Amino acid sequence: NLNMNPITLSTTNDNYTSSTSISYNKNGLVVAEDYNYVFSGGAHGNYSVSYRTFDKKIGKLISFYDFFDEDAYDSLLPLIEKEIKSRDIFTFDDSIFVTENVYFTEKGIMFVYNPYEISSYAQGIISVFLSYEKIPKNIILNNEITKKIIK
Repeated sequence: NLNMNPITLSTTNDNYTSSTSISYNKNGLVVAEDYNYVFSGGAHGNYSVSYRTFDKKIGKLISFYDFFDEDAYDSLLPLIEKEIKSRDIFTFDDSIFVTENVYFTEKGIMFVYNPYEISSYAQGIISVFLSYEKIPKNIILNNEITKKIIK
């Protein structure tokens, strides 16, 4: 039932935890956050989050490619790099990329990087929010999904 908020489903054992929760539920959009933690020995375990945005009206998961055209990567990368550098976040050399681990809101898009994707474990999860005002309009597809999300 996607109208419930919050809801969490989880599985745990000695070395593994997995949970799914609803992190956003407004204007017909539901964002599910999938959290995973695994410890397989060593100094520490590792964790990650991934997001799925669901449009309740059309009954569809919204992916990166439902939203952006094929030129989006080249346009988004400098915006994401600028935001990360403005926050003085340590990253590995030339490691920043446009992740498809995103979630959509009516105000913008959150790009989420898990530990070790672009930075060290110590930096944790790095989230970059880009408002629709910052994203070039020409890379956003003109379809039912984008019209419904962008207000």
